[in-house]
Amino acid sequence: GGATRGSSLSWDSFDFGDSPKMDGRFSGDASSPPSDDGDEDDAPTSGLTDGEIGTMSSDSDRYRSLVADEARADDRTSRRSLRAYGEMTSLSPGVVSRSIAALAPYV
Repeated sequence: GGATRGSSLSWDSFDFGDSPKMDGRFSGDASSPPSDDGDEDDAPTSGLTDGEIGTMSSDSDRYRSLVADEARADDRTSRRSLRAYGEMTSLSPGVVSRSIAALAPYV
């Protein structure tokens, strides 16, 4: 893809047609937030090079393993998103008002 390998993202050169999960800048990053969902399996999902999945037989064990890994990663992401949404929507109106008042001068 158009993404360059490195430690920082360059949105000017990132090919948005590529899957971010397949981009090396998104896997195994020590700056990623730790998991807090009790799921110990937070390893990078693929380790594939660009285009490798397209050349792999869908009958191979490696392909099936990668598909299963992706499904688990998607499930973890979904659980985190739903938990965060639940936490945000459960805030009291008073907390929201005070937060807006505190942040408004900086926006």
